Amino acid sequence: QKLSNKGLLNSISLIQVKNISDLNDHYGYEKVNALLQSFVQKLDKALEKDGKLCIIGRLQGSDFVIGSVLSPLDIKALLIEFQQKNERINNIEVELASAVSVNSNEIVKNVEHLYDSLHQKLDKNEKSDIYIQDIQNLSKFEQEIVEAVQSYNFLFTFKPNKAVKNDSVDIYEAIIKLKTKNYGILNTKKYIPVINRLDLEQTFDLAVIKWICDLLKKSENFSVSFNISPFSLRSQEFAHKLFTLLEDEAINPSRLIIELYENKVYHDIQKYKKTLNQIKGFGVQLCLDNFGAMNASLEYIKLLPIDIVQFDNQFSKNLHTPSYKATLKAFIKMCSELEVQTILKWIDTKELAQLAKELEVDYIQGFYVGKLKTQKDLIDE
Repeated sequence: QKLSNKGLLNSISLIQVKNISDLNDHYGYEKVNALLQSFVQKLDKALEKDGKLCIIGRLQGSDFVIGSVLSPLDIKALLIEFQQKNERINNIEVELASAVSVNSNEIVKNVEHLYDSLHQKLDKNEKSDIYIQDIQNLSKFEQEIVEAVQSYNFLFTFKPNKAVKNDSVDIYEAIIKLKTKNYGILNTKKYIPVINRLDLEQTFDLAVIKWICDLLKKSENFSVSFNISPFSLRSQEFAHKLFTLLEDEAINPSRLIIELYENKVYHDIQKYKKTLNQIKGFGVQLCLDNFGAMNASLEYIKLLPIDIVQFDNQFSKNLHTPSYKATLKAFIKMCSELEVQTILKWIDTKELAQLAKELEVDYIQGFYVGKLKTQKDLIDE
């Protein structure tokens, strides 16, 4: 703030060690603490290279903010070079991610949006990519997202899931976008970080369910699967609001399929299980998304009341690879014994569809099955 008051703050950056949780689990606190000390020393040395004024502050855990007299483009170039030279620190492999702002006003709000930038833009396979975020108009951007949710300004499209045994399509997966006045149509990567930061998950999720219920009342021929925030699903308050909504809408709850996806297993799994049992007991189906990837899905299928799994698309992409095919075959057999239905996504050719049939998966999804559908398409069918 002092730098800003003196007119010396030209950029604010955020840099984080993305894999800090895994490092703590594997190496322990002392080694990771020493690693972070080395990390900051190396960063400080890199920032001093041009003799320009830069200040590093630790926000939390492995997240550090940099206030600098350097321009956004200069700090971006410096951070890219730093990340490329420091893929290992103290002989430990680290994953670094950074974001840079082009606007240095409203410092606290700026840092919040830098977190959004990392969530929206950085891909785990693009370690040197640094997103430059302009927060000048983000307050307006946030307001438009809130207004879109409150006004049910959704744009839904639907991926058909075809039953392998009888070639019927009775499940559609919803893809949800937001329509805004000045920012156009936003996909989930753009609006979900804002919704999460503003604590609007329950409001958004209930609005989505209300919209889907209205759709289901127009036709009896299909069910819809859709993603819900795990923070909503773990809330008793949300569960009660969901039950009230479904009673008011008077539709068959089994036509709603809620998709779960988490990277880490929730710490209070018994409490989570209790809430999900209540939701399932009301009739709503539960689906594990991206099953078999590096996430919580394997633990969850053992512990939670799951009805359906959607396999991670890596299985479809590598269906000709013996190890992937054998693993998928074992997962399908396990699901069959647990009376859990299975969906294989990204089936784009007749050959892949035949392989999926041979593996006895229940549903397939992809271009071979059909193109995206609109609301009108579903009602007309």
